[in-house]
Amino acid sequence: MIRLGKVDRRGAILLALATAAGWVVSACGSGGPDAADGTAVPGSPTVNDPALKAAAQVVEPELRKSFAGSFAGLVLDHGNHVMTVYRRPDAALDARVRALVPQVKVVFRDARYSLAQMQQVVDQLLADESYWRSQGIMINGAGPEPDGSGVVVFTPKGWAREQQELSQHYPAIAITVRKRTIVPPTGSPLPPIKVSEVPTQKTIAPHS
Repeated sequence: MIRLGKVDRRGAILLALATAAGWVVSACGSGGPDAADGTAVPGSPTVNDPALKAAAQVVEPELRKSFAGSFAGLVLDHGNHVMTVYRRPDAALDARVRALVPQVKVVFRDARYSLAQMQQVVDQLLADESYWRSQGIMINGAGPEPDGSGVVVFTPKGWAREQQELSQHYPAIAITVRKRTIVPPTGSPLPPIKVSEVPTQKTIAPHS
């Protein structure tokens, strides 16, 4: 798992983007989102499964390192105590996960892309940020989806036209554009942020 260092203005915006990407979703025990946008209802306490969290800290770095061509992401369902591993079909990966965390219930689901495939496009998108700005598309974040379905790109407008243009330019990966406006501190313009710098996980946590 990639750990965040000292919290600063860039880190705060990074966490905001991760939330916008749907990587932190509060849900009831049944696994359904509590609010229409998938966010927690204010004042609803959440309870995390420490065993599940510890398992993710063991599994994720190993899969990133040893199964980069097939691993896509993790979903932690704290309410039902289940870890879902998204990957391109790989029997060796499945066996490795079971060996690493035999005490945890694990579900394996097929992913369209591996994390490595998605990350390559994320890196290229951010490298091309100045070009897209010249085309009227302001990219303020990008990252892989934890279920391996593609790459999410954040822009202030979130227009369908932007998604169409980006998809045509990077046809190797499915791209989804979402609206997200980032207001940097006064006098401190920020570069676009790679959302994948946070752990490639989505968390479903119960609330009471």
